[in-house]
Amino acid sequence: MKVSPASRWLAGRGAEGTLRSMRCLVLLILGLLAAAAPAASPVGKAAGKPGETPRIAGREIARPGKGFLGLEILAGNFRLTFHDESREAVPPDAARAVVRWTPASRPGSEFYALEPSADGKALTSPKNVRPPYQFRLVLSLFAAGADAPFESHTVDFRQ
Repeated sequence: MKVSPASRWLAGRGAEGTLRSMRCLVLLILGLLAAAAPAASPVGKAAGKPGETPRIAGREIARPGKGFLGLEILAGNFRLTFHDESREAVPPDAARAVVRWTPASRPGSEFYALEPSADGKALTSPKNVRPPYQFRLVLSLFAAGADAPFESHTVDFRQ
């Protein structure tokens, strides 16, 4: 009967040596997994920490000289928030907005009008947006009673 080199190696170590090497292997794997795991970070803006800029929810859009816009899909609807230069939330300076895009799931363009939300802090869409949320869109801001937009942005949206 022939004995393979691996079985000779295992036979010479005994049960204690095999368990010790298995423990070392498990500890090594756990250490690698712990090192590869991302560090936990707080979500949203940190309250009370001086020097930190508030985080804008969703896709951040710069407005030259006017601050920033935050565009996100929340509960299936577009939500557009307005922010000043220091990234603090401000009331919308547009009465309405129009978002136009070509969805990946079907041909043709879609557009939604964004109206003021119930709390008056943002502009929201009344209809749900179907996933996937990855497309190029055109955002146009309108003043009250105006037919032409006073500001437009083209955005690569991904969420």
